[in-house]
Amino acid sequence: WLKHLVSRSKFCSVARRAAGLQMECHVCADTSIDHCLDGKEVLVPWTQGPVRFYRRLTDTFGDRFLAYLGLTYFGLKGICFSLLTSAMLPYFQMMGVTGNGFQLASVVARTPWTMKGWVGVLSDCLPIGRYHKRGYLLLASVIGTCGFGALAAYPPQRLGPGYVWTVALLFCAANILMSTFDLLCEGKYSELMRTKKAGSEVLTLVWSCMQSGALFGALITGIFIDSAGPRPLLLVCIP
Repeated sequence: WLKHLVSRSKFCSVARRAAGLQMECHVCADTSIDHCLDGKEVLVPWTQGPVRFYRRLTDTFGDRFLAYLGLTYFGLKGICFSLLTSAMLPYFQMMGVTGNGFQLASVVARTPWTMKGWVGVLSDCLPIGRYHKRGYLLLASVIGTCGFGALAAYPPQRLGPGYVWTVALLFCAANILMSTFDLLCEGKYSELMRTKKAGSEVLTLVWSCMQSGALFGALITGIFIDSAGPRPLLLVCIP
């Protein structure tokens, strides 16, 4: 096997020098030399990598579902989650909440992430309307939008420490939106990966969108948090 691999590597290097192009040498899945003599398989420009990656995703999941993945993981799980977590501490500080009160309020605010399993069970057993996931996504959108809107509308300086649990519930409502979309989206692309026997390309897309969205959210936080406070960060999440 090693001797055969070395012979193919020598052939690829000779072919690449003969072509005079900056191209990438890919080892073919087929072990026959005749298959590797095909220039389309041996010599692949590096610029075709992202194109092939996108085509594999569209062939498996479709353009609409990929757009839904991008909005969910770049917009919600990336940007909005980063802005929400960054705004929570200064919001409670401006209310005059103590450190112990903030810790307890954080537990309440992050409760939806610990209840994701129950949301999945409900969506499978008790669908809202004709679809298992669409009704829960719409309901979570309404709850989350109300939570973000209320947090952005009320100045935290006027609320005071007595409203700590009300504000914690509003942050909880905002987390319901993101945790529900995250869970049901994971379930759907996992189902498609199993039924269509797809590879792990969708996981690369999901984590790329999520990390790039978190980076973008961190940039927004660094620009506005000191000068304008936490309310503009929450206001950005409403759309």
